Amino acid sequence: READQAGLRWSELGEEIRRIRADAKALVREMKAARRAGLITSRAICAALRDRLESMREESRAASEKRRDLADAYGHTDAFKEHAPA
Repeated sequence: READQAGLRWSELGEEIRRIRADAKALVREMKAARRAGLITSRAICAALRDRLESMREESRAASEKRRDLADAYGHTDAFKEHAPA
């Protein structure tokens, strides 16, 4: 049961990582377009957007670390492998 839950969580974290990465890519595209159009000229706005990107990177790294920990602890079990294919 615990390994099954760990496998489910591993899978959920993968979805979370994909969502964060997609959101970060979209933000970068929007930032670049806005800068080219001259819509973002304030250093404070740029800094806030960069801070948000860094926050997104950290969220993704933390989720990846959790996935590694789950795989290390439960990766040898069949219940985990049902949700977390190699």
